Amino acid sequence: MSIKTSNTNARTVVIVRSVSILAACAAVTGFAVITHVTGHDDMGRGAIVGGASTLLAIVLLWIFGVRAGTAGRIVSGEADERDRLNATNALADAAKGMAIAALGGTIAALYGLAGPLVGGLILWAGLLTGAISLVIRTRRA
Repeated sequence: MSIKTSNTNARTVVIVRSVSILAACAAVTGFAVITHVTGHDDMGRGAIVGGASTLLAIVLLWIFGVRAGTAGRIVSGEADERDRLNATNALADAAKGMAIAALGGTIAALYGLAGPLVGGLILWAGLLTGAISLVIRTRRA
């Protein structure tokens, strides 16, 4: 009795992806409900918008797969060593950018900058540094 590994594997991938999307939707919804119950409606709305847009981006990368470039190959599990190395180095660059932003934010906080602004500055610095670094590293490779 032989088992078709390609068909079974493809079905397993679809099931795993579907379960992970449902779990992520449940997590976003749970967080939004908790923030609403505790009176932080704006944070709940932000979680819904941010979570929904992130999940949409992930689903689109899964659908387009390898055709979506490095990000699509990484998300779909088709990345090779070069893609993984570029992503690892881009994340390291993002950490460096966040460390520099944290240092600058700490100094700015001493001069009166609000804490949430410093946190936002650090997060955006990491996100933008990582994205730009991945694009540059992919183009050079």
